[in-house]
Amino acid sequence: MEPTQILDLIEACIGKRKIALSPEEFAQVTGRSYITIYRAVRAGHLKHTQNGFKGRIKIDFREVGRILDGKAAA
Repeated sequence: MEPTQILDLIEACIGKRKIALSPEEFAQVTGRSYITIYRAVRAGHLKHTQNGFKGRIKIDFREVGRILDGKAAA
């Protein structure tokens, strides 16, 4: 999936073009449950950043394409 297609999909689902998604937003866009996404982040299957030890998790928007293309586990 092309980056512009991914951003269009994100905008259609959550109303904004975002390059970093929370696990809740990511779950909404991909049609998976929040807990499934959270577990995939914890297992290292999704590229993400986290602010501090217990900070907010943000998942890279390109991971949406990997999930929907079947190239990542979640």
